[in-house]
This record gives sequence, C-alpha cells and structure tokens, in this order.
Amino acid sequence: MQKRWMMATFLVVAVATALAAPRGKGATAVGRAFEISAKSGYIVLNDVLVGPGQRIVSKFKAPQAAKCLDGTADDDYCRDYIENGTGTAFLFCDSDRAWRFRTAIGGSDTELTGNVDPTGEFIMSGRHALSGADLFFVGKAKLQKGTILPTKISGTLYFTSTSIEEFGQVKFKTVRMLSQ
Repeated sequence: MQKRWMMATFLVVAVATALAAPRGKGATAVGRAFEISAKSGYIVLNDVLVGPGQRIVSKFKAPQAAKCLDGTADDDYCRDYIENGTGTAFLFCDSDRAWRFRTAIGGSDTELTGNVDPTGEFIMSGRHALSGADLFFVGKAKLQKGTILPTKISGTLYFTSTSIEEFGQVKFKTVRMLSQ
C-alpha cells in the first residue's frame, strides 16, 4: 500500500513539474506579429435555401479576399463583420498558447488560445470579435533554430457561425513579420 502511495505521489509531482516547467528554449513568442494574406478559400452559404441536398458554395482566390479585407468588395459580410484595412490580416503571437487575430492593424483583437508544438505545428481557436464566428487556425510555423519562436506562419483558418449560418475555410500565408 505504501509503494502505491509513493508511486502516486511521484507521478503527481512529476506531472506538476512537467506542466510548470518552461516548454523548451525560448518558450514564448512574445512580440512576434505577422501580416498574413489569404491564398484561397470557400464559404458555404447555409442561409441561402436552394433545395434538399443542395448548397451554395462561394469559392474565392487571393484578390477577392484582399478586396474583402480592404473594404472594396461589394459584399454584406465584408461591410458588416470585417474591419477594413490593407487587404491583409494580422496574427500576434503573444506566447505558444495565446495569439490574437485582427483584420486591420489597429482593429479589434480576437483572442485565440491553443498550442504550438516543438515542431511548429499549431492550432489556435477563438470567437471573432465582430461576427461571433468561431475561428480555428491550424497550420505550421517555421521556427527560429533552437526555439519555438515563429519566423513564418502558414495554414488554414476554419470558421463557422450559427448566427450568420455560414462556414468555410481560408488558406493563408505570411506576408512579412512585423516585429521581433
């Protein structure tokens, strides 16, 4: 019985120590900010009824995404839910577990939480500040050698919204790193 108690105590201490320990050299990515651009994507428009077993899928490429982000697109969603800026968006890497997303450099933050693993794979999620859509950023970060500090980010943004009855995905890549 005493061996089991000692083993249980050891496991609890080992797990607590592992969770509290820094996650490798350079464990946080404080101050890393990236301008990102959309490469392509699609939106499934569930709010438009066309018949059983049918759906409307709106596909887009980088130029259409840029127009939505810079405010020149003739689209209700872009006008109502996107803070217009430069035609690109922004990811701020505050740590390996907390990021922020903006559609304009001075716009509203969408808080994202998740994980970046030691190889650079990541998943971050949050609720978009303006539309209420659930966002899931999944991808791969190129890391600074010997750290988990990202130098480039690419991946796919998955989103879904019950209030506007749409879901879809946007493939994105780094345009440039804004700060170190």
